[in-house]
Amino acid sequence: MNKHLVRRLCDEFPRLIYGLDLSAVPDGWSEIVRCLAAELTHLETEWMVAGLKIEAVGKQHGRLAFIASWKKASPCPSRSRRLDEIKRKFSLLSEQTCEKCGEKMPVGPEGPYCPRCDSDSEIPF
Repeated sequence: MNKHLVRRLCDEFPRLIYGLDLSAVPDGWSEIVRCLAAELTHLETEWMVAGLKIEAVGKQHGRLAFIASWKKASPCPSRSRRLDEIKRKFSLLSEQTCEKCGEKMPVGPEGPYCPRCDSDSEIPF
């Protein structure tokens, strides 16, 4: 992700994003990462637990993947299940979003290997 987009995310979510290496996250997914940080911030408020931290964010098998943990609380099964649901939600969202421009796009039954819209796809000859 380019420095301008990382700076914007750091300004909005300094505790969750600052110091996180986002270089492996495509620019087109910056809004997805912003929504992810907003949802995790909301979870802290909902659960009244401080210390939720994004450890890593990147692209894995053509999808957004992230690792989150609690620094000041032990995870309980319901919280772990909720984080798993959020991981699936944002992984699916990344499959439906062009990694270059952020445009929403349909996904086939197998999902894209490298999610790009028609105008950003590169077909090797």
